[in-house]
Amino acid sequence: KQKAELQALVENHLQPLLHEILVFYRENSTQYFSAVAVNSQLRMLGILTDLKEEIKTLLHEKGVLQLADANLLLSRIIGESESPFIYEKVGNFFNYFMLDEFQDTSALQWKNFKPLIANALAQGIHNLLVGDVKQSIYRWRSGDWRILSEGVERDLATFGVDVRNMDRNFRSLPEVVNFNNHFFSRAVDFATDYLLRVNKDLSSNLAEHFGQELQQAYAGLEQESTVLTKDCNGYVRVDLLPVTGRSNTDEEVAQELPLLIEQLQQRGYAPGDIAILVRSNSDGQKVANTLLAHKRANPGSPYLFDVVSQEGLRLSASPVVRLCLAALSLVVNPADGVAKGVLLRELSTMDKPNEDAREWHDCFTGIDFGEIAEWLTSLRTLPVQEALEEVINHFTLFQLRGELAFLAELHEQATSFSRKGHPDIAQFVQWWKEKGVDVGLSVPEKKTAITILTIHRSKGLQFPVVIIPYFSWPIMHSSGTFLWVSHSEPPFNLIPKYPIKTSKLAEKSHFADAVAEEKLRALVDTLNMVYVAFTRPERELYVFAPARGEEKIGGNGSVNDASQLLDEVLFSGADNFWKKISGVTVSGEE
Repeated sequence: KQKAELQALVENHLQPLLHEILVFYRENSTQYFSAVAVNSQLRMLGILTDLKEEIKTLLHEKGVLQLADANLLLSRIIGESESPFIYEKVGNFFNYFMLDEFQDTSALQWKNFKPLIANALAQGIHNLLVGDVKQSIYRWRSGDWRILSEGVERDLATFGVDVRNMDRNFRSLPEVVNFNNHFFSRAVDFATDYLLRVNKDLSSNLAEHFGQELQQAYAGLEQESTVLTKDCNGYVRVDLLPVTGRSNTDEEVAQELPLLIEQLQQRGYAPGDIAILVRSNSDGQKVANTLLAHKRANPGSPYLFDVVSQEGLRLSASPVVRLCLAALSLVVNPADGVAKGVLLRELSTMDKPNEDAREWHDCFTGIDFGEIAEWLTSLRTLPVQEALEEVINHFTLFQLRGELAFLAELHEQATSFSRKGHPDIAQFVQWWKEKGVDVGLSVPEKKTAITILTIHRSKGLQFPVVIIPYFSWPIMHSSGTFLWVSHSEPPFNLIPKYPIKTSKLAEKSHFADAVAEEKLRALVDTLNMVYVAFTRPERELYVFAPARGEEKIGGNGSVNDASQLLDEVLFSGADNFWKKISGVTVSGEE
């Protein structure tokens, strides 16, 4: 009897309620998840709005225009006109235009350039657009490779567009070129299939359309090397490291990288022939620390491990620059204990380069800081440029020949800062803390030093040997990526755009297509980044990547970083294509 009562309760009351709940969820979940996604970033939208108004007020007060706003202003003036009067008012005549690195052009820039190009073509004058959609790695700066891939031919179809694909490679030896030809043709096929598989539940045909765009972008990627040498052959080696985490990867790289560099120098390569490419400056610093630590641990080694890197070329890496900024900080705030400590530290070791390990407490003896503090107070009323010159002369810093380049660049930064209407010392010190610490120094190549640089900075460059020590670049940021989205569904149509973050929750919202498109574009960004990195070497390419288990390859799992993409291309399928290419080795594949 009790069982019958329970069954009746379930059938007559609970099941209808459950059905009602499920129907309510299906009808309202998308609206709910959309509201949560927008609401989580509404505070940021308010902050950005206030910040925009503050910037507008400051620009109006100073009578200046942000360079980033110039394209937008020009676009508004031009409108939809085919013969914008603003170009006529310039009063100059240009018939020939050559736009390089066109794959990184933004839609706004192309809109502004297009009338000029069209006008020249209408007069029968040829113009030149140069670019490679496979090297488009500046989407974060609004670069859109689709303009070069299809937009130019569409927009200038009236005049005819002569597309010429450069199928000869003048940089790399045949073995490197052949590897890249096979690798990227397979990578594009895999990426296309992957996009369709992971986005099969989308209501739109976004993945299919994007796969077609990707195939079109990489069409005609195969090249033929024109570089022939008798003294050496090209070589590609992929080392799959047995690691389980980032810390283990660092340990493996710290062990393998110095050995590889020693082998390369044994074979006749100079340190200046070797470039180490990284995804971020922090990875570059780790590599530099690894090589310099190896150098210190092996003082009698015949091999050279000096490095030239963006981190090492930062002005903040120079002791005399740190001394100057500490002095200027004390001019602003004589009670700044940290600045006092830095100043005394640098003064005590300035003429003693071999005493870098001197104890901090020893730096505060033997120097009369009271006299220095009194003199610094006298600089308070000077413009920053003159105050800096006084500091340099007072401590005779120009006698330190090895630091002259850093001093000259610091002086140039102070001069430029003053020209912008900010001669105040306090403002310069504040600017330095926020942005100046990242300012770098440009130096000529050194054949006795290994080059460490990011992939973005390597674009357009080439090196005899390229090493990629951390081939595990994430495709998407772990914390999500900010997107500006819109929708016609109330109440999400109240303002033109909302900021949201990519997440599993956002994939269930009205903005699912925007999130999916961002993930698709992020995968293409990574593929393009790999293409730029793999096409830098002239002779030899070395890649260190974490190995995955065989059971994780060729399945239906997700691809979250570059190493997983590498695994899929190298090992999915019946044939390991790289075994058939001369000069290619994959170690650790077992």
